[in-house]
Amino acid sequence: MTPPSMSFWGVLAALVVGVVLCSLPTPAGLTVEGQRLLAVTVVMAILWFGQFLPVAVTSLLPICLYPLLGIVNAGDACAPYANKNVFLFLGGFLIALGLEQSGLHRRLALQLVRGVGTGPRAIVFGFMLTTAFLSMWISNTASTMLMVPIALALLKTLGEVDSEGEAGGIMKQLTAPTLLGISYGASVGGFATLVGTPTNVAFRGFWEDHFVKAGAANISAASWMVAFAPVSLVLLLLVGVTLTWSLPGKAAVSGGEGDFFGNRLRALGRMRRSEVFVALLFVTTAVLWMTRVPLTFGEWTLLPGWTTGLADYAKSKDYDWSFLPKFVDDATIAIGMGTLLFLIPHDQQTAGKTWRPLVTWDDA
Repeated sequence: MTPPSMSFWGVLAALVVGVVLCSLPTPAGLTVEGQRLLAVTVVMAILWFGQFLPVAVTSLLPICLYPLLGIVNAGDACAPYANKNVFLFLGGFLIALGLEQSGLHRRLALQLVRGVGTGPRAIVFGFMLTTAFLSMWISNTASTMLMVPIALALLKTLGEVDSEGEAGGIMKQLTAPTLLGISYGASVGGFATLVGTPTNVAFRGFWEDHFVKAGAANISAASWMVAFAPVSLVLLLLVGVTLTWSLPGKAAVSGGEGDFFGNRLRALGRMRRSEVFVALLFVTTAVLWMTRVPLTFGEWTLLPGWTTGLADYAKSKDYDWSFLPKFVDDATIAIGMGTLLFLIPHDQQTAGKTWRPLVTWDDA
């Protein structure tokens, strides 16, 4: 068995074959859904045979393709594997892994903390808010482990620069609030989004099993964020005020902190190709999650859902895509976008070796 590597052109060729099969006239005695199922089967067979994608990744394609092609809904597509909420979280983990593998998370953290200011309170709020934002998309543990080394390095640098005088006393007061702010920020930020922490996904599964079946509305990524992001923000402000209450409000810490972040950012250099790709994928995933269903507030529709919009557009062109709003789920998006990470090239390619993706299945 060859290593679980892949070839971009092999994947592209398999997809072209699938599109061609879906475009052919439907054979007599076969439904449109059956024809699409056949196309997906052929695509997966090509990918398995050539091992252009890791075998496990190819096995997850039905979770994404079946709902998008109207074969079965997301729940039925996931049922032979596990509950669909498991794959929502798996897709979120894959995207978080892409952020870490590309190094984009480090650049993002430094930029966010750098922009909040240089006063003692600003430093605490900066680390806390940055950790909370990262924890909205990656695990609480990962966001904390990312920010703690940066905070310790900054505190050490400031301690060396301001070892004497008023700033020396401030430094002793600043360490505990900064580290506590990171830990609290990870916890509070984690429930602002549906994929921020496993308990959110577990609650959605409980809600679907006990309330949706009784007629209650389902929980989407957008509705969760509308409900809990404001609560998360209020809690962050309350925690921040509590932690920084005894700290001086003015920029009493002098020297070094601006250079600290600037030096770290300059050391990273310009954004690499993989960082750009992951940033686009990250933003696209968030937008698709937020706009999958219409975002409403009372009787007002703030944003139309893209699934409904595509279905209406297809209807105007005499195509039947009416299944999209009912079949596509947040898990569909998560697995589909997570799979694309295996197509992003790694910045460090080895000459003469098989094309190397940014994320491998061993990493996942």
